[in-house]
Amino acid sequence: RRRGAVRTRPGYSPGTGSVSMAGAAPEAKPPSAAEVDALRKKVATLSAINGALRDENDELRRAVEEASLTGGTAGSDAERRLADAEEAIASLTRQRDELEALLLDRSEDDSQASSRLADAKRRANDREKELERSAREIGALQGERRKLELASADARRERDVAEQKLARAEETARFARERSDADARDAEALIEDLRRRLTRSERDAKAERVALLTQLEAAQTATAAALGEEAQTAVADAEARAAKAERDAAAARAAA
Repeated sequence: RRRGAVRTRPGYSPGTGSVSMAGAAPEAKPPSAAEVDALRKKVATLSAINGALRDENDELRRAVEEASLTGGTAGSDAERRLADAEEAIASLTRQRDELEALLLDRSEDDSQASSRLADAKRRANDREKELERSAREIGALQGERRKLELASADARRERDVAEQKLARAEETARFARERSDADARDAEALIEDLRRRLTRSERDAKAERVALLTQLEAAQTATAAALGEEAQTAVADAEARAAKAERDAAAARAAA
């Protein structure tokens, strides 16, 4: 016998655990050779689909592990669907084994075999529908996985762009700080130079004022002594020069 095949007693319905004669009608016809061949082809087809679905489940299991690392509810939903799909595969495997057992036990009572084969075909059709539903769910989960992979790739690209912008901003800020420091040093040097020039201008203006006052006093003394027109002219000229010197000193202070 092939692995997984189990011999059953007449009247035993797999999956119920009890003996039933309800399907053993005397008038039931034994399965024909064409039906047996069709069932064998269905068993082969289901075996191939079962193997392919197991491969897809392996890929889906890896996708579930990747989705669980990214967080969110997609991982838990994928795990639930994966568990449902695996349960359907296990059930389909059991039904396939039962169907193979029925085909191998064709030598039993024809009426009982016909009933079991009909029941097995019904269960196989039900499991085929479940398998199709599981395949659709797996396809949907694979689509979700692809969406997550695309979203992750987009996030990585956005992160790289943000890091590049940050690096450029930091470089620009560094250059700006260097220019600001250089401008501050130049401004301090200019202020210091202006202060020195102001001090020198004030000193020169003060000396000139003292000289002019001395000349004014001398002119006033000469005027008082001579009371001549020439002395009065000298006094007026000295006063004008003193006024001009004060204006120049005030202008120099304002410019500094």
